[in-house]
Amino acid sequence: FSVIEPGGIQSEFTNNVMAQLDSTGGIQSDEYKPILNTYLNGLKKNYGPGSSQTSNEVAQVILDTIENEEPSIRTRTSPWSETFT
Repeated sequence: FSVIEPGGIQSEFTNNVMAQLDSTGGIQSDEYKPILNTYLNGLKKNYGPGSSQTSNEVAQVILDTIENEEPSIRTRTSPWSETFT
């Protein structure tokens, strides 16, 4: 078996989540808020050019792994995903 770990994938998901947060007053103040803030601040700090891939690029890594007779147990799909996890 293999585990494939993509990093960021180019989509509107993050923009949609952030728009929803803005329209509803932001992150709820509870025990998870500090954890979520730390995560979001890390994303803002480390997310930039080259940090996300197209879905086709990720799909190609998956296909290459499937076709490999001796695939790695763990495959990250980009250099950025190596630093993120």
